[in-house]
Amino acid sequence: MSESPKQKSTGGFILTLIIVMGLLFIGGSMLLGVLAGLIVPSVVIMEYKTDRAEVPANVDAIKVAQLAYDAAFDGYVSIPTPHPRAIDDLDREAVLWTVDAEGFETLAWGPDGPVRGTYWVEVSPDGEDFTVHGMIDADGDEVPAHYVATPNESAHALTGPNVY
Repeated sequence: MSESPKQKSTGGFILTLIIVMGLLFIGGSMLLGVLAGLIVPSVVIMEYKTDRAEVPANVDAIKVAQLAYDAAFDGYVSIPTPHPRAIDDLDREAVLWTVDAEGFETLAWGPDGPVRGTYWVEVSPDGEDFTVHGMIDADGDEVPAHYVATPNESAHALTGPNVY
């Protein structure tokens, strides 16, 4: 008994459809892999940039606190020790800000919550100028980003744009 031509073409069509679907699945999977390879690093870098944005904001806020203190008491507050942790202890984790921070309580300044960076203030020997410093290692590579502000300059990076 022989098959009708109609049955042969249906079988061939289904086989062709299965092959095409398989190729589309494999190609789609490869495309998704390529897209993920492009998107994931971008998302990670955006996370680093978001974490790093804490530092210039806090450096500018400390600068404003210094200027307000100077207006009220005619002087700047030196805060020589990085707070809340040493530069060598920086990593990706946020830490609590302690209220007994040397000098920061005099300025009446503290962040709204845990911080990833560390901060300190250098006052010139003549007491007429200051530099606020902030550092962060948002990507944990042991190369921290460093921001500074002075009475006449807002926070700006001393390190390159790709240092997190």
